[in-house]
Amino acid sequence: FPRGENNNYEDIELLELLVFAGMENICSNEAYDILAEKADKDLPTSQNVLKHIREMDRKEIQEMYEEAGQRILELAEEEGRMNTEVDVAIDITVIPYYGDKNDEMVAETQPKDGTTHCYKFATLKVVTGNEQYAIKSLPVNKFANKEDLVEDLLQYAEQHIDIRRVYMDRGFFSGKVVNTMDDNDWKFIMPATRTSKIRTIIEEADGETIQEYELNGSEKAKFNLVLREGKD
Repeated sequence: FPRGENNNYEDIELLELLVFAGMENICSNEAYDILAEKADKDLPTSQNVLKHIREMDRKEIQEMYEEAGQRILELAEEEGRMNTEVDVAIDITVIPYYGDKNDEMVAETQPKDGTTHCYKFATLKVVTGNEQYAIKSLPVNKFANKEDLVEDLLQYAEQHIDIRRVYMDRGFFSGKVVNTMDDNDWKFIMPATRTSKIRTIIEEADGETIQEYELNGSEKAKFNLVLREGKD
């Protein structure tokens, strides 16, 4: 964090408020109130933290986030959680936006909570047991190609860990993403969009099964389609 000489807080103290707010999905003011009750020392207020964030540009914030993700990986390695191949997950995080739709990084989304615009991020997480570690995020705007986002995130992951399997949500289901995974020999699990062709296969299937499927469209792709009982 950039800060003046009159600020006596360490970087880790400034980050702690943001991390806690994110983990608990609460605002920074509420996070400060909770932490202040438990702390035995003076803590930076949400205003302190937000003031310093406003002084940073987007590149500085992105670098700070990546440094935090790197530190998370280092701590996990020290605890022996990265000694073998690990699973990773990629999903889309959507934050509603109520300002000017032409603002930088603003994307369109389905109508929800009184808006059709949002900030959207593709987030990479390491999955170990019941724990997940978010280590990198990339902005998703109207010009972003999901196959490029997936490749960038997984190439970053390979610099630090051995990937066993990749989990992705249905929003990435496309021939281009499937082919990107195959080209890089990345094993993956991803819910399929229920096209009319897939619905027909489900209706004709006799219980759970696995079969080769060819996805048509702007870019064709082949993969194993797994049918299993469940809500989804």
